[in-house]
Amino acid sequence: MNKAEIEIILEKSRRMFLLEAQNKLGNNFISFLSYASSLQNAERFNIENFFHSIKGMASISGFEELSKDAHEMEIFMLDRKDQESLSSDEILSIFHGYKKVWSAIHHLSQIYLKDDESIYDPDIDPEKQEKKIGLQTFLSPMVSGNILLVDDDELILNFLSKYLKDAGYSVITCSRPSEVLSILETNSIDLVLLDVMLPSKSGFELFENIKESHFSGALIFLSSKNLAADKLSGLKMGAEDYITKPFNMEELLLRIQK
Repeated sequence: MNKAEIEIILEKSRRMFLLEAQNKLGNNFISFLSYASSLQNAERFNIENFFHSIKGMASISGFEELSKDAHEMEIFMLDRKDQESLSSDEILSIFHGYKKVWSAIHHLSQIYLKDDESIYDPDIDPEKQEKKIGLQTFLSPMVSGNILLVDDDELILNFLSKYLKDAGYSVITCSRPSEVLSILETNSIDLVLLDVMLPSKSGFELFENIKESHFSGALIFLSSKNLAADKLSGLKMGAEDYITKPFNMEELLLRIQK
């Protein structure tokens, strides 16, 4: 797969990200309104998680300014996680943060989506859709391998899954660590892409369970933790690679192909 083909796949993934980001932004704004009035931890986590997801996926998509804006809001929320109340100025700052991110997503959507707002409508025939955006020439019917993608972030799961499928891979996604072993038992998996930070069990712990199940395929850790000690731990355990988020999509694809 050459650079031009990879760029076409990435452009398509950018479009999918922007559509999902628009949807998530609207839904998450409700969490902000609830948090502003109640300061419930569950709502605060939803807000942090939203900005964290946008930060990572925007960077992967090459939207560095959007990633920076989302990162600033994620830090803003983390710095106030133990506060019992918010001042009116702080609530206003969160509102302006949402507005800034929305403006960036809206601007990028005008550039990348243009008149294709329904490009990922599941009711539209996929083949007709590919013709509509002129991408059918790069898609290959050959499956390059079977990948299990494990991450608790649904936005990242959807984005990476679409990207890898377009690159010719068969992809199974999983957001629950408890389901990984059963998936490996019932499917022929060549590679596991495993997030380190998972609920209830770390990726390192889960990898130990995977090894005990006699899984014969390869495993690559994906993590926002970029400490050298964590990377060395993952590699010493037997992982093929340890890739830190946010990562370049072309780099990820090249590492998978190895």
